[in-house]
Amino acid sequence: MTSKHANVVTTNGMACELASQSPRAQHRDGNLRPEGTNACSHGRRRRFDAKPVESQRQPHCPGRGRGALANSPVTANRNLHVAAAVILLATTFTHAEPTPQPKENLRELFPGVRADPANKAVEFDAEVIADFSDPKKILYLEVLACPRDSKEHESLLMTRCKPSQVHAALLLAGFVPGKPVQWADPPKGSGGAGNAPGKPTATPPTGDPVKVEFIWTDPPAPLAPAPAAPAADTANKPTEHRASPLEWVVNAKDGTRASTLNHGFVFAGSVMIKRPNGTERYDADSDGTLIGLASFGTETIAWTHPFSPEAGQDEPVWTADRQRVPKLGTKVVVRVTAEKAEPRPDAAPAADPSGKEK
Repeated sequence: MTSKHANVVTTNGMACELASQSPRAQHRDGNLRPEGTNACSHGRRRRFDAKPVESQRQPHCPGRGRGALANSPVTANRNLHVAAAVILLATTFTHAEPTPQPKENLRELFPGVRADPANKAVEFDAEVIADFSDPKKILYLEVLACPRDSKEHESLLMTRCKPSQVHAALLLAGFVPGKPVQWADPPKGSGGAGNAPGKPTATPPTGDPVKVEFIWTDPPAPLAPAPAAPAADTANKPTEHRASPLEWVVNAKDGTRASTLNHGFVFAGSVMIKRPNGTERYDADSDGTLIGLASFGTETIAWTHPFSPEAGQDEPVWTADRQRVPKLGTKVVVRVTAEKAEPRPDAAPAADPSGKEK
C-alpha cells in the first residue's frame, strides 16, 4: 500500500477489519460467525487463541489486529479489493434507528454509521461538544466534526465513530475519494527582504463533491395545564432543523458567514501513514479531522477553501455563531449526499439542438 493513498479499503486485510467491526459478521454461506472466531473473505475460520500449524498454509487475511491489518498484502488491482470490501459490508447490514428517524432505507454498517447506496447517502451520529452561548468565550474552529478524544477543543461536533468507518460508508454509497489539501513551501527568499521564506502555497483538495447537512430537533416545549376542553395539541411536537455546517460558522472579525463563500466540501479521503514499526494507520482517525475547516491535509471530508491551521501563516478567524449553534449536548445527525452541480451565473445558455432561435 502506498502511504499517501487515500482509499482505506484497498486491501483484503482492511476488508476483514471492516467486516469484524460491523454489528454482524457472516460466512460466505450466510451463517453467523461463532463467538471467538474470525471469518475472512475467503471463508476460512480459526480461533483467535489457536496457534497456527506451521505446515498449514496461512490465510492471506490475518485477523483483526492493527498490525496485521497494515501488513496485509496489496495486489496490483486495487479496485477488486474495494469491491470485495463493499461485498463484505453489504452482507453485514442491520437496521438502524438514528435520531431523528430517517425516511430512506439506511442500514447500519458500524455503530452510529449508516449508508443508503441506492440514494447515495451516508449518515453518522454526533453531538454539540461545547457551550457556544457565552459571549465572553471565543472558540476558534479548525474542524466541524471530530472523533472522540481528538480535536473537541476546536470543533463544533464530536462523534463516537471513526473517520475510517465514515470513509468506508462513503465508498459503499458510491463516492470516489480524492486527496486532501497539499501544502508546498515556496523557494527561499520569495518572502521579500532578509531572504525570508515566502508563504506556503496550497493545492486545493480533490474528490467527489458532497453536500453536508446537520440535522437536529428541538425538544418539545413543556405542556401547559390542560384546559377544561383541550384542543388538539399541534404545538408540542419536536421540530426538525437542517443546516449546512458552514451556516454555524462566522468570521470573528467582520461577521462574514462561511456559507456565503463560494466553497463546498469534497470527499478527500485522508491519507495512510506508515508508522516506525512498519504498520499503517488512517491519518484522520488519530488526527481528528473527520470534517475539516482548516486545511491540515488529513481530512476525510475537506472544505474546498484552503487556509492553514498555523497561526503564523493564517490568522484564526472562524468561530461558532452563538445565535445558531444548538446547546451543549444536542444530538445531531450528520448527513452526506452527492452535491448537485449548479450552473454558473456567467455560463452561456445551452444551444438549441434544432438550431432555432428562442
